[in-house]
Amino acid sequence: MRRAKDESENFSDAIGRLLGDDKHPLHGLVGLLEEDEADRLRGRSRACREGVNSRMWPTDRSKR
Repeated sequence: MRRAKDESENFSDAIGRLLGDDKHPLHGLVGLLEEDEADRLRGRSRACREGVNSRMWPTDRSKR
């Protein structure tokens, strides 16, 4: 999503542009989150993925 977003757009604008059609089932999600809420959600999502990764691969893979 970050790669698809123009510098002048927020994520909601980018989603709207990419979907282009207000009949798309995801179009109702556009604008649902404020930018700070989206940032918090991204942070929590990243932390969750990192937690899962550390439990699935507990060794330091960078030394391989």
